[in-house]
Amino acid sequence: MSRQKNFFLFVAISFFSIQPAIANQSCSERIAGEAYYEIDKHPYSLSKEQENQLEEVVDRLAGDWRGELKQIECKGSVKHPIKITDSSSVELEIKSHSEKRLKLHADLDFRDQNKKVLYHRRIFEKRDIDTFLSNGPDTLIVTEKSYQSLQFSRGTVLVETIYKVKFEQNLLQLDIITYTNGFFSIEEQWTLSRW
Repeated sequence: MSRQKNFFLFVAISFFSIQPAIANQSCSERIAGEAYYEIDKHPYSLSKEQENQLEEVVDRLAGDWRGELKQIECKGSVKHPIKITDSSSVELEIKSHSEKRLKLHADLDFRDQNKKVLYHRRIFEKRDIDTFLSNGPDTLIVTEKSYQSLQFSRGTVLVETIYKVKFEQNLLQLDIITYTNGFFSIEEQWTLSRW
């Protein structure tokens, strides 16, 4: 079975269990195989139907949200990773940008640590989209895959991010799962409502 078919099978299974098991993520979780590092020279091309679905989701996401963020992050070396679990109250603003891209701006309040953080992220970067799966107007999974430069050295890392968007009545569940060079790096589970 090809890498693409395996990935679609994984996404389809994940699609029906959109709520992540955040406590079950493992810092040793890895996507294996040399094919993982091959990024197509031609970007994934969205069909007209997918373009319309993405535009609808972008319109629904734009605006002000409030809720909670739960995250699990792996830090340290590959051989000795440290798993850190945290949660924060959230005030999130999502702004629509060109090319159906979104900008997330959030104020995070980690009360247990008495720490406040400003969070910024762009999602749905059209040039980086690797796969796209929709199950009607309320559920969407998009993966992005790109090489990113290291901040303080000359190297690059392969970063794959999986975005799961699920609307339920007035609630939004946004899950962002990131792998770096094939290793699980961080999962963010946003549970939000309009305000």
